[in-house]
Amino acid sequence: MTFPKGRWGFPAGPSAVLALLLLTGCAIGGDLPDTSDTPRRDLAGRPAAPASDSTAPPPSGAATPLGASADASAPSAGTGRTPAGAASAVPAGTAQPAATGAPAAPYKTIVVVDDRGGDAGRDGPPYADLRRITIDDNGSSARVTVSLAGRLPTRAADGEAIGIGVHFYRTVSQFESDYQLFADGGPDGWFAYLHTPKGFVRYPGTFELTGDGLRFTVPWSSLANRTEGTFSAFDDWTQRRTTGNAAANDRAPLLGNTSYAR
Repeated sequence: MTFPKGRWGFPAGPSAVLALLLLTGCAIGGDLPDTSDTPRRDLAGRPAAPASDSTAPPPSGAATPLGASADASAPSAGTGRTPAGAASAVPAGTAQPAATGAPAAPYKTIVVVDDRGGDAGRDGPPYADLRRITIDDNGSSARVTVSLAGRLPTRAADGEAIGIGVHFYRTVSQFESDYQLFADGGPDGWFAYLHTPKGFVRYPGTFELTGDGLRFTVPWSSLANRTEGTFSAFDDWTQRRTTGNAAANDRAPLLGNTSYAR
């Protein structure tokens, strides 16, 4: 899959980052197709109320595939109440699943990647520094949590752009991912997207800010229902300044991709 260089995990100058930020903020109108070559706001998910599990990231280490121990925490869908006036976690017009009364299956952690601190560059804030990526599975859904070295702002500062995402690949040798979950943070808030081999599609799940990071929860079917593959994550940050733009970026793992299996 191809992205504008620099915004979603590939090198480019800060001007490219800000250009895409302006693109995603453009007004949308008229009848539009269900897929897009660009991250249209009408396809995006919005954050639910912040979750309460915003603990500090643990010390960094090697990628650690974990066993099938049950995760006692509830699925992210419905984990918090949305305050009055807050944006819904599901885009307007998206059909809500009917309540069945059956509890969702518990999540189990299938893989963790830790990243060392202080490797995002000197110009960036703590939240430009990746610390841990966790993928949980409950059989039908993937819960992908990105933990950072600092608390994410609910809204970025004027001229600030934040892009955090997770690539999913079929094999460890791929350079371009097949699917990508990512979040675009700017002065008007946060927007979550899913990019597929067909382009950008309507975000199919829930999205949360967790204090020291963020969390995507989507059906495995939206990621091709693979039982195994590889992944990597990135955090791109830039701030427009009168004397030139400041930028920072981080990637986990630093080289290559990490395998997962469920």
